[in-house]
Amino acid sequence: MALLDKNMGMNCRLILAGILVGWIFLGICTYAQPSGFQDQLKVKGGVDVGLANLIGVTFDAAGQMYACESSGKVWALRFAANGTFQQKYLLLDISGEVLNNSDLGLVSLVLDPDFLTNGYFYLMYAVNRQFLLNGTDGGDGPEQTGSIVRVTRYTADLGASPSFTTVNPNSRLVLIGTSPADGIPIISINHAGGSLVFGSDGTLLVSTGDGASAGVDEGNRGSYQLAINAGVITAEHNIGAYRSQRDDSHNGKVLRIDPATGNGIPSNPLYNSATPRAPASRLWAKGLRNPFKMNLIPGTGSHHPEDASPGVLVIGDVGNTTREEINTVTGPNQNFGWPRYEGIDRVNFDYDNLTYDPATYRKPILEYRELSTAANVCLNQTTKIQIGTPSFPYTGPTFTGNSTMGGTFYAGTNFPAAYQNALFMADFGGKWIRVLKLNQNYEPASITHFMSTTYQIVHLAYNSSDQGLYYVTGNGLPCDEIHRLSYNTGNIPPIAKIEADTAAGISPLPVAFTAIKSYDPEATALTYEWKIDDGAAFSTGLAPHYVFRPPANTRKKYKVKLTVKDNAGGSGALSSSDSIYIYVNNTPPVIESSSLDNLIQIPEGQLYPLTLSATASDAQSPADSLTFSWIVGLAHNGHEHRNPALVGNSINTTLDALTCEVGDATYWYRIYLTVTDPEGLSTTLRKDIEVACSGSAQTLSFSPIPNQNITLNTTTNTLMASASSSVGAMPVNYFVTSGPAYVIGNTVTLTGKPGKVELRATQHGNGTYRPALPVERIFDVNRSIVNYSIAFTDISDKQATEPPFTLTASTMPAGGTIQYLLISGPATLSGNTVTLTGDGGTVRVRAFYQGTYTQNGAFTEQTFEVLCPHQYTLTNPIANGQNKVYEATQVVTATNKIQSGANVVYRAGITVNLQAGFLAEQGSVFLAETRACNPAVGASVKEQKIK
Repeated sequence: MALLDKNMGMNCRLILAGILVGWIFLGICTYAQPSGFQDQLKVKGGVDVGLANLIGVTFDAAGQMYACESSGKVWALRFAANGTFQQKYLLLDISGEVLNNSDLGLVSLVLDPDFLTNGYFYLMYAVNRQFLLNGTDGGDGPEQTGSIVRVTRYTADLGASPSFTTVNPNSRLVLIGTSPADGIPIISINHAGGSLVFGSDGTLLVSTGDGASAGVDEGNRGSYQLAINAGVITAEHNIGAYRSQRDDSHNGKVLRIDPATGNGIPSNPLYNSATPRAPASRLWAKGLRNPFKMNLIPGTGSHHPEDASPGVLVIGDVGNTTREEINTVTGPNQNFGWPRYEGIDRVNFDYDNLTYDPATYRKPILEYRELSTAANVCLNQTTKIQIGTPSFPYTGPTFTGNSTMGGTFYAGTNFPAAYQNALFMADFGGKWIRVLKLNQNYEPASITHFMSTTYQIVHLAYNSSDQGLYYVTGNGLPCDEIHRLSYNTGNIPPIAKIEADTAAGISPLPVAFTAIKSYDPEATALTYEWKIDDGAAFSTGLAPHYVFRPPANTRKKYKVKLTVKDNAGGSGALSSSDSIYIYVNNTPPVIESSSLDNLIQIPEGQLYPLTLSATASDAQSPADSLTFSWIVGLAHNGHEHRNPALVGNSINTTLDALTCEVGDATYWYRIYLTVTDPEGLSTTLRKDIEVACSGSAQTLSFSPIPNQNITLNTTTNTLMASASSSVGAMPVNYFVTSGPAYVIGNTVTLTGKPGKVELRATQHGNGTYRPALPVERIFDVNRSIVNYSIAFTDISDKQATEPPFTLTASTMPAGGTIQYLLISGPATLSGNTVTLTGDGGTVRVRAFYQGTYTQNGAFTEQTFEVLCPHQYTLTNPIANGQNKVYEATQVVTATNKIQSGANVVYRAGITVNLQAGFLAEQGSVFLAETRACNPAVGASVKEQKIK
């Protein structure tokens, strides 16, 4: 591999082989594990599964792994639900074509951004000379140089079982290297590069080596004459490493091509429409030596190829003898100086042909090498700071290495904040991983040591599905392994997720809560604790209920907190929490109209000025107390890019010009308006705005998806959507925009975790029809659990004077403990016993089972009427603080005492008699009225009449 790139000659391979034999004898492959991180061996190459010379791994959007060997084999690796290795499938074997020698071979594998839809994957590899010339296997000897590197696309078979484990026949498409002159020249067994990376704009970026021999190569070295004879280079290009500076050579470059054709992109700096496949038309950056690993900084770049902004690239450029470089490509046609310049400020006097001396060059942001050379950073392309000196902000120790493997960005949130959005970079010879954090100028902000290994690291990869960082050790047995790094300290904490059936309403407000989507990554049982405003726990069940009753006419916001704990036992048990706010005597604002109401589409390719304004009202708050917040998002297929929020009303903004990619992608604007009241209760309006692409309009029909229970990641459901344009002829594309699932074709597969899944259906048009506005469907995924129901015996209407009675309910299946809640009406509840207050009205009662970890909660409600008696005689005193309404269809007779602070209404159809013994103390309120008894009037309304 790149270890041979140090001008050490062929003996290095023999020495390395001797080291490998020693390790086989010892049977040792050990790795230093950083504190707080777990290092899990996912695949042990030759010993367990027969993989050798691993060079890299990648993951599709479903988290499925694909690995490649430098020999030319690509494997689909599948794992069981518990994460253990299950099966390998030989997806592709082109070893007869691949020249596998030193750092030549199959060097890069990348999946198309829409891989789960189209199955496309792309390979970069050296071709042995005999295969290049006559299509037969020429082997892997050094005499097979004087050849090219190819970039080729293949299509994995969606219909295979499992999906994407075989290649569709005749799907091979050569993008670079259709002929000897169209390829990337390799004159020796070194410096082929490289990496394949998709830009944010969908273009394919290719890093290439200078094609020269190790050491100093100004021409007439290696298999230059064979390359000239084969038409790989011309005699004019027999200039060794200087090809990196020539725009008419593919060597030493970053190329930017169309992944469908291999042509250069029209927005490339030197693109010529007459020769779209020429090196100059493909050129994006130049002046590189052996950019073996390249990565894109997440979140950078445009989605439109015409913007000439694929994103910021970070390149690990393997050095000659004194410098390893980490470079950033921030724009088009940047020159990194090789071979005249190496590192931050070193002039390479061995290359003295000033014809190829660039007037300016871009310096690396980081350089390092062996012990004799300090590690340095470069700020603002001018200031050099040595790591290990007191110079701010680099106070850590210096480090060395001799073959940069570049790295990958950790884009997840499971690692501590210090590691998020950071570049994890590795060195093959140094056998370490370090963490490089970049500032807003994409320059080093900090560099820290992460871990060391006893064997060479050849690749780093991030898996967005499980948020794990993977590293590959390779270049021969026995340590061809794939490892996953995750952050925890043994027992992994559970995940708490709280849900409620309502978040706002008028008192008394009953709320059903559930923790069904909480789970433990290790699949152990959980216990639950529920609190309101950090008070005493009101429940320990899976799905409890609570009735919120703030003081009369009081708006109140309650914080409900769920804490879940795993069953690790003793001090080893871990917990996590989630919370939600419940707003009582408050209702959400109402958005009555907005400036978006009649906006359906905008013109293609034009800036669109827009005023963001809306009218809203709130039942509890004045209109001028409401807050308006607008977010403009650009949606593209299965994801969105949201701009920062614009706060206010009547905001003038401009929508950027969008172009149509009919047949390939769907773009539209998605604008969110959120109106919030002073207590924080909000309502959100979402508006989709199409681009007026050419073609007739079409719509999508997308069948609803039922909620799912899952146990394994093999649970699947077939999606059913169709376009109005035609039946069967216009394919519908599906994307999981959020949640624990992925889509292959029209089949959604659950990942095995609970959550809420949002799926999006799109149809990209075909010229005759323009893209359809996407349609989304949401469904819940819950872990497998026994679902219960409640049988609640009907309650007949009651007379207000009837004695207490009991409620009867049971669970199905039997055995669950029923609890009851009195929600409203003239009654009290103790356990399952109802006592009527003597008032008339409607009583609402809820029976519920709060469930356990293995048994889902359930509830149902009953209502009944409390009817007024004909005669009502009252003798008992009414205590301070009580609010009472006594009704009779004919006569109410009162001989009782109303204590101070009580509020009482006496109501009768004929007469109210206040007889001897009646006394209303000072500070009490009472009302005696003659009016028909009306059981339909609720108690809350009656109480308002005496205030």
